[in-house]
Amino acid sequence: MKIFIVDCDRTSRSELRNMIEAGNLGIVVGASPRWEEAYVRVQEVGPDVVLADLEFCTPKSMVYIEKVRAVMPETAVVALSQAGHPQTLRQAYEKGVELMIHKPLNEIEVRNVLYNLEMARAMKWLLGKAGRGAGEMEAQNGAPGSQGAASADPGPPTRRLRGILQELGVLNDCGSRDILGIVRYLIEEDIELRDVTIRELCARMG
Repeated sequence: MKIFIVDCDRTSRSELRNMIEAGNLGIVVGASPRWEEAYVRVQEVGPDVVLADLEFCTPKSMVYIEKVRAVMPETAVVALSQAGHPQTLRQAYEKGVELMIHKPLNEIEVRNVLYNLEMARAMKWLLGKAGRGAGEMEAQNGAPGSQGAASADPGPPTRRLRGILQELGVLNDCGSRDILGIVRYLIEEDIELRDVTIRELCARMG
């Protein structure tokens, strides 16, 4: 997972980079103290996650968070913020922030947030692969309603995902149970993954 850091505090940038690299949480592909520079570099390196400090130039941060989400919708933005700023955080979520890491930084919280983001990316990939597989099977057996399609039953989506997880060799890993549970919830509630943030999904599932 590629990570870009935007924080005006050099010590904070260094501390965050060390936590990520020492914990094998991802690859830091860049860091910047200013949004103007960060906005350009983010588009060049294409990170999966942008860790953005909200405590400096707050109005500017909100503008650039919204711009990053507009041009790079697949890139997640995580806010770095001191506790006790509910109005700032509410505005940040409205602009596209998915999760928050509190300052001062805590290694456990950083690891958990990045792990959740990686799990979400894995789910999107699995759902995409399952969807492509269903499309290919439909094409091979004819259009919906045809005689060929009537005999084709790929099985429930969760069964297809179990096959994909088994193919990857991770079916028995503990994380696979979480993936299957979340996918089952999305299917039962008829929720498109692109229409819900990780924060909302975690809140709904408790």
